Amino acid sequence: MTVHEMPAPVHRQVDDGTHLTLITDAVTVRVSSAETGGAYALYETETPPSGGYPPHTERYDDVTFVVIAGTYAVLIGNDQVELEPGGHVYIPRGTVHAYLNPGSEPARMLVLVTPGGIHEQFLEEVGDRAGRAAWEPDMARLLAVAPKYGIEFLRPEDADQQQATNR
Repeated sequence: MTVHEMPAPVHRQVDDGTHLTLITDAVTVRVSSAETGGAYALYETETPPSGGYPPHTERYDDVTFVVIAGTYAVLIGNDQVELEPGGHVYIPRGTVHAYLNPGSEPARMLVLVTPGGIHEQFLEEVGDRAGRAAWEPDMARLLAVAPKYGIEFLRPEDADQQQATNR
């Protein structure tokens, strides 16, 4: 039997954590996988009005979104759901998903990624400095790096075709 070192408890204040910008969102790493023994990573994301994350799949990670402010329109496979504060969705690895803030104010959600580690490495490599303008992402760099971490972004025509195939 292998003995693993137990992770130490973690606590943070509201402004603590690593701050990045990814696509349109301000992302704060609330708990890293190193702090949970690789079990999970927890992020808080703030999405501006009309901002969000395009359709994609993740090969290695399961993702859970928990809305804490505003509203998110979330694509999960062929379905779209609207989530308000307290609403949540679990997205198993390999499932096409995306999200959009359809509101007129910023929206916020917690993002739980299991297992931890791979998605964090992706964020470290492609996340921009905190405070970058939301609408100035380097999508070419993001698209080039994503496959290394098992993330595949779908072009709009690919997403439409996949949704039609899954119907």
